[in-house]
Amino acid sequence: DALGDLAFLRIARLMRLARLLRMARLIRLIPELLIMIKAIKAAVRSVSVALFLLIIALYVFGIAFTMILAETDLGQDFVKGDATAGIKDIDAGPFSTVPLSMHSLFLHGCLLDDISSLMADLLNMSYLAFAAMYVFMLLSAITIMNMLIGVLCEVITAVADAENEAIQIGWMHETLQRCLALGVDENNDGCVDITEFYGLMENEEAINVLQEVGVDVLTLVEMADIIFEKGKDGPGRPTGKKVPFDDFMESIFALRGSNSATVKDLVEVRKHIGGKMDKMEQLLNKFLKSVPTTSSAVADPPVSAQTDQVPINHDYDNAKVASSEPEQSGFNGVLPGSVH
Repeated sequence: DALGDLAFLRIARLMRLARLLRMARLIRLIPELLIMIKAIKAAVRSVSVALFLLIIALYVFGIAFTMILAETDLGQDFVKGDATAGIKDIDAGPFSTVPLSMHSLFLHGCLLDDISSLMADLLNMSYLAFAAMYVFMLLSAITIMNMLIGVLCEVITAVADAENEAIQIGWMHETLQRCLALGVDENNDGCVDITEFYGLMENEEAINVLQEVGVDVLTLVEMADIIFEKGKDGPGRPTGKKVPFDDFMESIFALRGSNSATVKDLVEVRKHIGGKMDKMEQLLNKFLKSVPTTSSAVADPPVSAQTDQVPINHDYDNAKVASSEPEQSGFNGVLPGSVH
């Protein structure tokens, strides 16, 4: 019984660990904390590469400093204590071995801990070690460490942008679905047609959500014929295919002002223009076939048209021609008053 009670107490203690689940609620309430955790996860590879490069630099310069300072106080062990009493305390020099040299370089060269006193000792002992320490500081503290900070900042910025965008997209997705469920989606088939789309654009809440995420509502309405491949059925009544809600959301996301043009967008524009040109060419060919040719258009008038013409007065025409000719009587080819 006593062992059973102890086992029960252990289980009760383990149950106390369930309190850690409250941290999940805290993370949900603070999105920035979740962003930091995801950024650390995303930056593991980049940070590991930077640290590996730093370890290589520490190893190479550790060997160099151990060899350069081998004959100096920094590279030798020294004994503390009373030699006559047999009490010896051996202190290793900071650059006596390669591991100690790497440790000293990390503290003084990377973290710049008490670097001024170390540089003064190196200047007194070895000019070569003094110059090598400057090179190591430029490589590690200024280049690698700052590069590591830059990588972390870039990863955090990218993760924050992605998380904020995901939050906005999820919010818009839920809001539009709720608007459709409140009466816009009449048949409840999970798809959006052109009529339901126009009904959605009349919802003020849906318009505010679209504008909040950067969607141009006017352009979205103008692009409805492309999204739904709209046609005309009867006296101006719009018809078109039904688009699944996920595809409809993807089309909406493509119309955000923050998006950049991609090769896919150019290909889609080319396909759309090509389709329109093919339709215009078909209509033009159909129109040309319906128009009569020139030889058939310029033809002899029908017989009925010829019989309806006004008869020609040949006597009047002959009299007109005769009056236009010069008189032959009394005319000798010389005009009056002419000088011979």
